[in-house]
Amino acid sequence: MDEGKQIALQLKSIKYAGENIGRDISLTITIGGVEKHIKRRMEHLTTANVNEILVEDAVIQADTEFSIAITMLEEDVVFDDTGSETTVFPITYQGANKQVHTCEVSVIGDLIRFQAILW
Repeated sequence: MDEGKQIALQLKSIKYAGENIGRDISLTITIGGVEKHIKRRMEHLTTANVNEILVEDAVIQADTEFSIAITMLEEDVVFDDTGSETTVFPITYQGANKQVHTCEVSVIGDLIRFQAILW
């Protein structure tokens, strides 16, 4: 009888692309009700290697998928810039040992609210 395949999900890196919103990046990644918090100081247009285990020792016996919620925050003195995204990471049971999934999270600054307070 097939005992299944043991898997782990790992966040390999964070790529900071798009507009420059600041350097103090904080991620909250939620998988199956478990939250993982990751903080990095990053410069615009760089990639940070993370290599953080998000799920380990899970056993699957067929194709499956993980729902992953990501909230990103750039901490500012006045208003934090935030964004969130939910993605589904499909895992093919008969697939390669290493499977890659990419998710993009758009972060929007609070410039409009900030301008309203100044005027």
